[in-house]
Amino acid sequence: MTRRRTTVAAAVLVLSVICGIGGFSADDATSEAIAWEAVDGITIDGDLSEWDLSSPVVLDRAAQLIRGANFWDGPEGLSGTFYFMWDAENLYIGAVVMDDAPYMYRMGFPPDQADSIGIYLSTSPEADASREVYEASDFRVLFIVDDYDFNTGIDRRMVSESKGIESLGMYGYEQVFEGYEVAITETDTGYVFEAKFPLRNLANDQIPVLVPAAGLSIGFDVELVDIDMPCPGVACTVLAWTGTERITSSPAEWGVLQFESREE
Repeated sequence: MTRRRTTVAAAVLVLSVICGIGGFSADDATSEAIAWEAVDGITIDGDLSEWDLSSPVVLDRAAQLIRGANFWDGPEGLSGTFYFMWDAENLYIGAVVMDDAPYMYRMGFPPDQADSIGIYLSTSPEADASREVYEASDFRVLFIVDDYDFNTGIDRRMVSESKGIESLGMYGYEQVFEGYEVAITETDTGYVFEAKFPLRNLANDQIPVLVPAAGLSIGFDVELVDIDMPCPGVACTVLAWTGTERITSSPAEWGVLQFESREE
């Protein structure tokens, strides 16, 4: 794993990244996100200036709260604008997050009871989008957002037949993904998160690796987890892109991630 952390003193970085905001939200009928091909590669340094920022996924509405709604004090306290890119081996995750108490974490916190980002996805493009039950190719991946440890987790508790890939890192003190790279840039209002996630981490001899290609689409969702006190479960707030708490039990509640390329 590679990790970096940098700091900037001005909120202008956030404003420049989210300008032109107006991407997908829980109010959209299709809830389709776009991941653009990283033709020239991505350097994981906490700077999104080389990213295609034309298709943001926005988590900033009360309708998207799936846990701790009474603790949410508006987008300034917790919200996020997410971007996704891809190459043949990796999913890239970029986010501009507003958080009035960032990096809230202690060793041993479950990833979904600490400041973290969660990604739900299917590694099977052929999966039935209306399925109500998790299959072996359905995953919840968690990235703890911290200025030191950057631990990760994979949640498979909802999968009845795991086919050799079990839950890992759910006690919050492990880095469970090979080749994972992350960098965080602190801002006046939160942070910029940038990560490379090798998709081979969600494959074995029973579950084929997902190989992104232009035109391919998969089931997908995003959640943003926040706590404001260093105690598990206290003042824990969760925003989800599709705005339904059932994403943890039913992939039918997910949105869609479409892989696209600007190269003809």
